[in-house]
Amino acid sequence: MPPSVHALASRRFENRLERGVSNRLERVFSVLVDKPGECDERHNQFAMMFNAELQEAVRSLNGELAGAQVVYAEKYSVMSAILANPKEYGFENAAQGCCGTGLVETSFLCALDAPLTCKDANKYVFFDSAHPTQKTYNIEARAMLKTELQAFL
Repeated sequence: MPPSVHALASRRFENRLERGVSNRLERVFSVLVDKPGECDERHNQFAMMFNAELQEAVRSLNGELAGAQVVYAEKYSVMSAILANPKEYGFENAAQGCCGTGLVETSFLCALDAPLTCKDANKYVFFDSAHPTQKTYNIEARAMLKTELQAFL
């Protein structure tokens, strides 16, 4: 049986919003400031505002799409907790990424076999200057599975 319209729409909606703004903007760094690795509070405020609007959009979709169950999986607070107390989660470095300087490199400039990539990414919250490590993603996923996504299990 072919997938329902709601199933197809939800996949498309999820693909567009899964990365959202949640923690990406929290990690926007300015390398020109006195404290490299510090989060930009203006971007954090924007991320929180975006997430609030996204939650409202999810509530609206649930009201408009009969039989659909759209869920907002909140991860901003999980990442905030990790960044506030990285050692509590087993991390040694929350200020820099594992790759290169950890402040500006991203994407194709970083690879597990790159010469400037750290030996143990599990000690870092971020793999490169923008993307969390697999360990960080696992912590976020477990938190979401215990809360918002529990309804789907």
